[in-house]
Amino acid sequence: MKVSAIILAAGSGSRMGTDKMLCTLFGKSVVIHTIEKFLHSERVEEIIVVASENNINIIKEEIKNYSITNCKVITGGKTRGESSYKGI
Repeated sequence: MKVSAIILAAGSGSRMGTDKMLCTLFGKSVVIHTIEKFLHSERVEEIIVVASENNINIIKEEIKNYSITNCKVITGGKTRGESSYKGI
């Protein structure tokens, strides 16, 4: 059975004042740390990152810089539910 991981990273970060997924932790962004956890899973065949329109190119560039494959980045929706649907 094919297993896909969907990472919802399209939030605005309004309560925190910045996008949490792009914050750096131990030299890497949170989104890269999250992707790497799924890369180590034997069951996950593909990773889909649902990003905001403002951050989609930044996240794509980070994925490219870390030479991560089998990871697709798509634009999220106006709500978390819409972003989840788009990921699926």
